[in-house]
Amino acid sequence: MKTFQFMPIALAALFLIGCSAVRPFHEAPERNLHVRVKLKDDDAKIRADLDLFAKVDKCNDSYIGSVELNKPVMDIGLPIGKELHLTYSVTRNSFSGGRRTLNFLSSLTPRPGYEYYADLSWVDGMYNLEVFESQGRGKGKHRIALNPAQGC
Repeated sequence: MKTFQFMPIALAALFLIGCSAVRPFHEAPERNLHVRVKLKDDDAKIRADLDLFAKVDKCNDSYIGSVELNKPVMDIGLPIGKELHLTYSVTRNSFSGGRRTLNFLSSLTPRPGYEYYADLSWVDGMYNLEVFESQGRGKGKHRIALNPAQGC
């Protein structure tokens, strides 16, 4: 067979890979978001992701990337001074073929010298997300409210 017959397939595959909707988040140098992840379900495979969006105006965001939350503790560098919308997603794929995704929304504008903490858990069907802000490690934390989905 000639190489020319495989060329269109190879080019199409490269095009589809290059146009994937998910792109890695390019972090800021300062790791100011600390995410603790606890995922456990005996009947399913669980995956957690963080999608980051920069606020453009009241009704529009610009997607800036995603991070797979695949370790018990993840330190992520958020850009300072930019209003961000963060979507924490937990996807449960059961062994019987069912799929369920939960999204938690949070907004914040990272400030210089501040640290942000998120505790995300899914344990046997019980799920939770709490997000906190602290003015430096070891200082008191205050909770950041989660955002309900809002229309324009």
